[in-house]
Amino acid sequence: KIPLPNTLITFKDVAGDIQPFYLISDENGNYSSPLSEDVDYYLKTQKNKYFADAASISTKGLLESQELVKDFYLAIIPTGEIVIQGIEYDYNKATLRQQSKKVLDELYDFLMLNNNISIEVNSHTDCRGGDDYNMKLSVARAKSCVDYLIEKGIVPERIVPIGYGETRPTEIKDSNGEVVEVYTEKFISEMNSFNKQEAAHQRNRRTAFSVVKEGAIKGSQ
Repeated sequence: KIPLPNTLITFKDVAGDIQPFYLISDENGNYSSPLSEDVDYYLKTQKNKYFADAASISTKGLLESQELVKDFYLAIIPTGEIVIQGIEYDYNKATLRQQSKKVLDELYDFLMLNNNISIEVNSHTDCRGGDDYNMKLSVARAKSCVDYLIEKGIVPERIVPIGYGETRPTEIKDSNGEVVEVYTEKFISEMNSFNKQEAAHQRNRRTAFSVVKEGAIKGSQ
């Protein structure tokens, strides 16, 4: 919650009757502009090294001038992977379940909002099963996610599937970002209950994404 100077704010008329216009936040992260009457606005904020944010604001129904306030909170783009919660597949298959498609629909919206980034979609398996089989399965699962997003309209150059099989077990980090646990096969086998072991395997069976490229910010699209 620190001020973000030099952040681009795009104002776009939802109806398309008014040309979009752009502001840059000042050294205190503030911005201001007069708005037209009877307009629904879409606002989008962007800054390099941060994920974008967006919101709506409207002057419809206002009978007199007033100050409208809209705050935005931009998250720093992390260097590691971001786990996509809720991606599930049929057993031993790369077929996306219906619930997984709903989750990917949210990732599609996220990529449309952050139209200047390219990502790698990573799929991981647990350590059970052969190495080669797990690698092939993870590649197929990552590809099924990417194919779905491309079919919805994401440009293929912005998204690449990578399968890691069981080669990258989950890392648990402390508040300082230091790795304190790694869910290796040996580490899981030494857990003192079956339920804990199953939970650890589940955490290894994950789909995630990481930002691999950040292009120039060009305003709202």
